[in-house]
Amino acid sequence: MNPYSRSKLTCESDSGLKVPPLACLLLLFLIISGTLGKAVCTIPNSYSDFESLNFNYLINQINFNRIKSDIYNLANFTSRVTGYPGYSRAAEYIYNVFNQHLQNVHYENYNLTIPIDQGANITISSTGETIEAYPLWPNDVETCSTPKMGVSGKLVYVGKGGLSEYSGDVNGNIVLMNFDSTQEAMITAMDWGAKAIIFAETETTSNNAFSKILDLPVYIPRVFVRAKDAAYLLDILKSGQVNVTVKSSIVWKEISAKNIVGVLPGSDPQY
Repeated sequence: MNPYSRSKLTCESDSGLKVPPLACLLLLFLIISGTLGKAVCTIPNSYSDFESLNFNYLINQINFNRIKSDIYNLANFTSRVTGYPGYSRAAEYIYNVFNQHLQNVHYENYNLTIPIDQGANITISSTGETIEAYPLWPNDVETCSTPKMGVSGKLVYVGKGGLSEYSGDVNGNIVLMNFDSTQEAMITAMDWGAKAIIFAETETTSNNAFSKILDLPVYIPRVFVRAKDAAYLLDILKSGQVNVTVKSSIVWKEISAKNIVGVLPGSDPQY
């Protein structure tokens, strides 16, 4: 699933100083890169002091190799959506990094209701072969889960979903569409009666992912397949009609989530 729900990471200062956003960003870099030192002690007490801050000095304190390492490690925790295994691993990782540099590091627990992915697959009717798929994020509160038996129909490939790319009737059938398509293309397939949409992995951006989610509780099962599986579906389509069954299941569940809090003591005796 796509990661659109995240817990907060909070770093508090007990000095009472309100630091401008850019300074906060630089501090976060310094914390994560393990370079907390003299640069932190130069935090300005006013915006006029802030303007005279030596940013070149601050930037030189940043350990970019450490940042790359942190990004690499976090990216390898699989999905970091709140409530999923990667989320817990990422929270533990950040907690340990905070513990190296901050005081009073602790979790703030709270309950959150999120959609839990219970799996999806595509079955090719003629052979019984099953292809792993991944449900997309719900449309508002609508999970778009299929019945237990799934939804079945003829597979129709429409490329990016342009009107000229439709070569068959999608009404009552299953559409295979490139993931780098627009939201308008998805809505067109829905309007023309598609039972479900299978999105094929392509070179893509986060905007492509967000465009597959509607802000209204509209029911339309949507799943994602890897490029190799999409290529296989396209290959067997060359031999003629292919019927498939799409199964997808997502449930809403209340889970325990957490903020990660650490304290960076101030150095000004006035506070």
